[in-house]
Amino acid sequence: MSELPPLREAVPLAAFRAAHGLDERFGLAQIAPKDFDGLGSAAGVTFADFWGPILDALRPLTTLPDEDALRRAAQTAIDAFEATLAALNAQVKLTPEQAEFAVAGFADLLWQCVYALLGARQTPDLAAVLDQAIAASLHRSSLPQPFIAGGVAWQVATVSTLYGRVGLLVERDGQRWLVADGVYTCPMAQVMTRLVLATARSLQARCRLFTTSKG
Repeated sequence: MSELPPLREAVPLAAFRAAHGLDERFGLAQIAPKDFDGLGSAAGVTFADFWGPILDALRPLTTLPDEDALRRAAQTAIDAFEATLAALNAQVKLTPEQAEFAVAGFADLLWQCVYALLGARQTPDLAAVLDQAIAASLHRSSLPQPFIAGGVAWQVATVSTLYGRVGLLVERDGQRWLVADGVYTCPMAQVMTRLVLATARSLQARCRLFTTSKG
């Protein structure tokens, strides 16, 4: 299958329904219902819950003189995130798979920022790096399946980012639409994005790579 449309071009679900005469049953919850049995929820977790322990772990690393030091500091932050999540898990009750997914997501995004720092000749825009990394993680996460709605047969597949399912890829008569549906939005998505950005900027502030020209 050809490349997916960019996430920024996704049509909001309500607008897609209105444009095609579809009722409120058309969406992720109807087409690909999620089984929440046994799953924990991080809905009550805040930025501060993680930022304090990560900052404490990084505090002794006042200066990062070279690339190896930057890599080690990034791993220190990832380890602090993982340890904090484990400590909070009595409250949020994530499954081992959910916890592993959260740690992997944090680590992947932070490393993307670190690689941007390592490869840049001048201070990069880390917020833009992060946005691009999340957008680039968009992928089709199920095979297309027929779905009858509004008296019309559609081909529908779920699409996901590293934060989980974010919408639908809808096809009909040679046309296709990327439809945004936030019904299963990860409760930690905003916290995670803010946390990765704060951590990356903290590493950047300690790093000497940008105090002198790379030549």
